[in-house]
Amino acid sequence: MGPPKVAIVGASAAGLIAAYNLAKNGVPVEVLEAQKDFEPLERTLIVTCAIESLIDFDFSETILNDIKNFRLISKNRKVDIPLSKADLVIERRNFLRLLYTKAQEEGVRIFLGRRVRRVDRYENFVKVTCEVDGNLEEIVADYAIMANGVQGLDFHRPCTTVGISQARVDLPKNTDKSTVHVWFDPSTTRFFYWLIPESNESAVLGVIGQSKKEAERLLITFMNKNGMRPRMWQNSEDVPLPTLKKSRVSLGDGRILLAGDSAAQVKATTVGGLVTGLKGGISASYIILRRKDSRDLLRSLEKELLIHTIVRGILDMFNETDYDLLIKIINKRLLSLFERVTRDELSKMSFKIFLSQPKLFGLLLRVFMRKIFSQWRQKGKLSRGRDVLPIDLV
Repeated sequence: MGPPKVAIVGASAAGLIAAYNLAKNGVPVEVLEAQKDFEPLERTLIVTCAIESLIDFDFSETILNDIKNFRLISKNRKVDIPLSKADLVIERRNFLRLLYTKAQEEGVRIFLGRRVRRVDRYENFVKVTCEVDGNLEEIVADYAIMANGVQGLDFHRPCTTVGISQARVDLPKNTDKSTVHVWFDPSTTRFFYWLIPESNESAVLGVIGQSKKEAERLLITFMNKNGMRPRMWQNSEDVPLPTLKKSRVSLGDGRILLAGDSAAQVKATTVGGLVTGLKGGISASYIILRRKDSRDLLRSLEKELLIHTIVRGILDMFNETDYDLLIKIINKRLLSLFERVTRDELSKMSFKIFLSQPKLFGLLLRVFMRKIFSQWRQKGKLSRGRDVLPIDLV
């Protein structure tokens, strides 16, 4: 009995890394991509050094800059968080093109202009129906991996999406090109704004909103307020936002797998999905290859995503004063922890955070109690009055 044949829907990072991995292990792979010409949208991304453990080839040509420091800014405070190992600023289009080439070199067959209309699971195989120049084409395979982004969410659990807007701007004067700036302004967005330097001359400014239109509006307002002008707009995008419900990565008996944005494998804190999408694609390939560690990698990924989702739920309750307090209580022990552990390894720091700074308990108590009081007031169980706990709790 020969190796299984795999059809992968979508030439995304998750889809291409899965194809590359499978082909390296002798599995026939076909990637079905809707674009007639493979032209990924240009977008500047920032990733942690965790990506280096997932890629076994040189991708330095896609790296624009190294980041050695994060500056977190609230309404009245700011703090610098140095990194012991630099984050990488990557141009997504070039990274995907490189993955595309590497997959082809391993023997992956990539078919462009194939818009998948349906995927049907039978007892021993799957059938993928695509539209090609107005005609329907059927492909039979042993397994299918859905890696076509938010379009694949139809196969997934109920999941919300948020919008990202980003523009290239001039790097502001006296701004260190190795420092990312992050602004927390819960009066405008429950997420944050960022400035990621690409070089000595340029950076990308971005924001996450409830929708693409809202994100675009917020970014324009922020630029006008801070005297910035866009050199070039990078396309706004919808990104899945995971919920506390367990991620669904397979359907039926596991012949249809999901990876990347199609499985909502996105960090809810930062809405970043490149590293997690790569992990999802690799996990899917390991499951098909029946590797003993396939479930371990998937469980590890699901654990990380769950922690990020819980943290996002807490941050969504923060107001301006809470962010001021959070930055105020970041001490040397917390800085040391943040310096050594990346945001792709939150499970390694969950409890250490509170041991490093016990005042975080007071901040969380303040946030949770305010939420409870607010709900009681809405139900008429609490009279009008001060709805914020004293600051000296922390």
